[in-house]
Amino acid sequence: MARGGFSSRFPVRDTAPSRALAKNVKRLRKARGLSQDELADQVGVQTPAISHLENRRGNPTLMTLEKLAAALGVRFTDLFRSR
Repeated sequence: MARGGFSSRFPVRDTAPSRALAKNVKRLRKARGLSQDELADQVGVQTPAISHLENRRGNPTLMTLEKLAAALGVRFTDLFRSR
């Protein structure tokens, strides 16, 4: 199997929703005193998935975003609000 580099497999998504999601996940996680590991456990994903989201490299499913919002105690739409 041909493998590209990390950046080609997980490109940075430079859109307003991606920037807002990354910033809000990190801010909310830290405000709740959670590590990436702890949040990943609550959401039911592996730790790199949280890291990828916080670094604008993730491409989460709708179900993952719903679980993420619930774990962080916010509404789904709050994940995408610009601050």
